[in-house]
Amino acid sequence: MSTRRRPDHEVGDEQALAALGSLSRLREGTVTGVVLGQQGRDDPPRFSQLRPTKSAGSALTEVIRAAADGYADREAIRYAPAASPAGGQVMWISLAKVPLLRGIVAGSADLSGLPLFDPKKDAPGLLQLAAMRAAGQSTEAVFVQSLRGNQIVAQSRRMAVVVRRGVIDVPRSGDVLLFGRDVAMIVAGDVAFFTDRGGFERLSGYLDELRCDAAATFKTVTHDLRIEGIELMESAVTGSPAMLGKMASIQRKIDEYP
Repeated sequence: MSTRRRPDHEVGDEQALAALGSLSRLREGTVTGVVLGQQGRDDPPRFSQLRPTKSAGSALTEVIRAAADGYADREAIRYAPAASPAGGQVMWISLAKVPLLRGIVAGSADLSGLPLFDPKKDAPGLLQLAAMRAAGQSTEAVFVQSLRGNQIVAQSRRMAVVVRRGVIDVPRSGDVLLFGRDVAMIVAGDVAFFTDRGGFERLSGYLDELRCDAAATFKTVTHDLRIEGIELMESAVTGSPAMLGKMASIQRKIDEYP
């Protein structure tokens, strides 16, 4: 039989809509903490924290306010592996289904348990994401950005300078980490929202979760069958987003009508 994990709690459409609506209250929110996630090949993810200065906190707050404003009034549609949100839509998924995001949300809620990020020890090249927790008007959310190798300027032979009108200056010592002005995902309550399905799958590792689940479902439904070329069939049903979606649908029917 399948050993497929079952999430402890999943949300429905009404709860997703309520979580999306709560983002409007973060249009005046502020960043309260920053978590970095890094992961090497075949290693589990590791999390650490950064403590923003007042000026950095103000800049990051502008990012989360713009993202909250851009998401709050969109139409919410449920995640599907082969679908993509259209303009004016945002896709959502239950946080219970995405272990990596659950770890980020838990870590950002209690920063006292996270070490400070140290670029001399923590390999900036392994950074995968930055998560900014924001609070405002009795609501909180976590805003996640993807970090790529070209966003990390560390130990370069070139000298970083700051240019203003008529002035050239050198920033304070330290490696440079480039944050974007947009976000890849927003987690509010028990729901994760995103506008780029492929980006969400890559950053969260959820496509790998789907493949594992699809393989487990396939083994369940073919357990008592003799099929010639079953290895090729299994490869096919776990090899494309469309087939992963079909296998997920089969599993939901198995769960509902065992």
